[in-house]
Amino acid sequence: MNDFTTVCANLSNLDPYKRVNYVNGLVLGADDLVQEQLYHLEKHRLHNRLLHGYGTLCGLSVDLSDPGDGPRLTVAPGVAVDPRGREIRVPEAYCANLTAWLQSHADEVQDRLAASPPLSPPEPLSLYLVLCHRECETDEVPIPGGPCKTLEDSSVASRIQDAFELALRFEPPEQTEEEAVRDLVSLIRAIEISEDPGGLTEGGIADLVRGLTDSGSPSLSSPPFDSPPGSPPMGMQHMHPGDVDALLRVAMRVWVTEVRPALLPSGANCAAGPPEEGCVLLAEVILNLDGGPSLVGDPLLDESRRPYRLHTRLLQECLICHRGDASADLESLSHADLHDLDADDHPQYLLVDGSRPLTGDLGAGGNRITGLGEGGVDGDAVRFEQAVKIDDIAGGDLVDTYPNPTVAALRGRPVADVDPAAGQVLTWSGNRWQPSTPAVIGGFVEAPGQNARYAIVAAGLFDAAGQPLGLVYNALSATMLGVLEYRLAWPRYQPPQNDGIVPPPDLVYIVKGTIVDPERPGILRVVRFEQEGIRIRVSDIQDANRVQAFMVEISAYGRADLG
Repeated sequence: MNDFTTVCANLSNLDPYKRVNYVNGLVLGADDLVQEQLYHLEKHRLHNRLLHGYGTLCGLSVDLSDPGDGPRLTVAPGVAVDPRGREIRVPEAYCANLTAWLQSHADEVQDRLAASPPLSPPEPLSLYLVLCHRECETDEVPIPGGPCKTLEDSSVASRIQDAFELALRFEPPEQTEEEAVRDLVSLIRAIEISEDPGGLTEGGIADLVRGLTDSGSPSLSSPPFDSPPGSPPMGMQHMHPGDVDALLRVAMRVWVTEVRPALLPSGANCAAGPPEEGCVLLAEVILNLDGGPSLVGDPLLDESRRPYRLHTRLLQECLICHRGDASADLESLSHADLHDLDADDHPQYLLVDGSRPLTGDLGAGGNRITGLGEGGVDGDAVRFEQAVKIDDIAGGDLVDTYPNPTVAALRGRPVADVDPAAGQVLTWSGNRWQPSTPAVIGGFVEAPGQNARYAIVAAGLFDAAGQPLGLVYNALSATMLGVLEYRLAWPRYQPPQNDGIVPPPDLVYIVKGTIVDPERPGILRVVRFEQEGIRIRVSDIQDANRVQAFMVEISAYGRADLG
């Protein structure tokens, strides 16, 4: 029996930021070769995640279909880069049957549903389709035996193959930097460019960008920290045209030097190594279930949160096209050099043949437009003599003169000149219309006495920034908390008394809403009930950036003093 064993390579001291120093006489072992390979791999991955980011590069489209045995998810071939900077290649299409998946994960689905608020119908279940980098050892080869080596030790894998995993999960992958990038763009797009007095300073825009590290998005309803008293909220912020370049440079500098390093713990994904997350989100699958692992209706596919990367050639072409259009606009503003109008190269002018319409309102400055032809079809302007004017005599069923004619008949049948009483309606007596009290047939619908009170307690229409579009009911407000997340609140809202998931046990709130776009499907979901109000999330299924406005109505059922 030997008292000594073979010395193996020590792979525990590998450092991705060291490379082998090749010198004459240096004896190389497996640890040196692995160290050299690790150094170059990490340099490449660091380049990916710091200079380019992560997400889908090409392909990997997700399709939802039903071939007859239940809804099926299909992922097309393609390539992605994960948050650690590793490339993931899917060489062919893969599919999964949702019905079979739900049955094989029935216990987990049931636990998930049990943890959700008791609602009727149940809240939809979201599954997240993710793509993850994997490695596997392959191509085993024999190696020389040695002391204390078993038969299993006589062969090893000679290759490490890049692989992948497609999976459905209950929780989405961590996308802190992806969401912060979107919030930064939304912040900058919300700032108007205007010649109005005031406007953002360099310190003001720097504080707005720093706010991205607090809650994922800056406050859209409060002024920046260095703004003078009475400054407008974020929705009213603006910057002067001459300050745009300087302010954007400040915003980008603060993002690079302060915000991006603070997004992940200890500067992960920056100087302290890759982040924990190693998977890429492809899509969210929204399922309606029957209270168990069985589907009700068709699933929905939401790819609005999928990160993706555009290649440099496409970005170059977009930049060239944009600069070309801007150059043409600048040249057309030099009115002293205008010539050759027949070439129609000055689109700011109307054409005499009427082939180019107005793109905005036309002000006459108090002058008259004369020489109009007589209007004859829909859309024509009418001349003075064609218009209805004050003191013109009314005709048809109307008598007296404009602007206050009187209704004397309906469809040529006379109306009695009698004042109606409350609750009366016009009825036909055989020779004229006259007011009368209608007979009540049957009773009105009422809630049975043993049931609690039910009422609409708040409603309103809001734009994507949470600002009301017209009147709201019961002073309902929608405070923007992040990208397309809002808190609904009104003065008599009654907060939860438990863990913040459901309202008080003797009060039920019913939240109904939709995005204002009849041609695009949208989702309004309740995230949770909070002390300050009800948190909701609004999204367009196909493109979150298309959401322009949403409407919401909140009903309550329960106690007598409804909120």
